Amino acid sequence: MRKWNGWAVLAAGAAALWLGGKLIGLAEAGITLALMAFGGMGPGAAATRAPLILWAVLCTLAGVGLYGWNCRQENRQYEAAARRQQADEAAAKTMDKRGRRRKAG
Repeated sequence: MRKWNGWAVLAAGAAALWLGGKLIGLAEAGITLALMAFGGMGPGAAATRAPLILWAVLCTLAGVGLYGWNCRQENRQYEAAARRQQADEAAAKTMDKRGRRRKAG
């Protein structure tokens, strides 16, 4: 893969921030419309509550994501410990009581 120069990374980061801002704005507008249509709120009340709902949803998703990442890391550590334990048990089977390797056969 080609290396990216600094300007390309800067442009991609700026584009990602701009698109993220547009996405958050559209989500907030959608929540406002949903509150007006289904919640029976007026435009002012819906516009006041929409950012709070959006942040609550985003924080919940971030928490669930971090919890999943933590579970994945713990699973990796558990699997690595299990592999080490199996290797230690296999090595212990080939040793005698004095710590020397047994002869095959």
